[in-house]
Amino acid sequence: MGSQAPHHQLHFVLFPFMAQGHMIPMMDIAKILVQHNVIVTVVTTPKNATRFTPIFARYNESGFQIRLVELQFQFEEAGLQDGCENLDMLYSLSTSLNLFIAANLLRKQVEKLFEELAPPPSCIISDMSLPYTIHIANKFNIPRISFVGMSCFTLLCFSYLDMHNVKERISNESEYFVVPGIPDKIEITIAQTEGLPKDESWKEFCAEMDAADKDSYGMIMNSFEELEPAYARDFKKLKKDKLWCIGPLSLSNNDYLEKAQRGVESPVKWGKEEEIGVLVKKEDVTRAIDELMDETNEGEERRKRVNELAKMATNAVQKGGSSHSDATLFIQDIMQKTKRDMIPHSPKE
Repeated sequence: MGSQAPHHQLHFVLFPFMAQGHMIPMMDIAKILVQHNVIVTVVTTPKNATRFTPIFARYNESGFQIRLVELQFQFEEAGLQDGCENLDMLYSLSTSLNLFIAANLLRKQVEKLFEELAPPPSCIISDMSLPYTIHIANKFNIPRISFVGMSCFTLLCFSYLDMHNVKERISNESEYFVVPGIPDKIEITIAQTEGLPKDESWKEFCAEMDAADKDSYGMIMNSFEELEPAYARDFKKLKKDKLWCIGPLSLSNNDYLEKAQRGVESPVKWGKEEEIGVLVKKEDVTRAIDELMDETNEGEERRKRVNELAKMATNAVQKGGSSHSDATLFIQDIMQKTKRDMIPHSPKE
């Protein structure tokens, strides 16, 4: 499906965060883009690149225009052990902020890269965990698209909690309240919204991510409209229609060899439970299995709903499906913006 690149062909530069759960869907995005005749460059680090080199080689053999650029990771500057370039390489998650900081120290290298890339980049697709890319986008006058792995439901809830200053108005973290503005009545506590440590360093980094997302041109989601229609609709309105649901990204890839190659050899080190503790108890697993296998009407309805959603998800990524259409509309939007703005691609003074 690939072809020779004319000078005006779109060129998307992708920035995955250095964790398998972030990198794999970004690689699926790369494949979707090249199938739409877009040139794709993926920016990562040497050890992360080795995990996907065989896949990219097969892409290129098929005629797709996709490139993998390796930048040197700055371990020491961020206080990481030598060679640590991925979240699964950390000895302890207590140093995870150091990895986020190191990832965002790539800015100067990326600026130099953008001065040399040909054809000039048309768009940045950045993991939300890499807020520095908004500065690259602004300097080179190209749109930044934030990639978020969460659902429209989750982000809409967070958006309304922020808009209504809920956290400032509720002092008791265990007090239940109704999330304002969303289609359904959902009751949660402030404690349930806290996903990251509360120290000032994390708060500062989260504020940078939030500011970068708000300053971005748009957002793409690993979700599909049929899964959460009301929330996708309302969140799209909130984002002024610059939101595209193109998931489930895993279903866009039918290459079984590729799926097997893109993992890691040893993603889990066993025997650490007593040292670090566990978050999921065996009782929780037992209860979840019992609920799934329940032979009552409720269990049957649950399984029926799962099968229906599975069919919806498969249809969404097929030609004519909602996610396939959103991917096409997203690329068309960037193409129209590029033509409309006549982007010079020269750095701002």
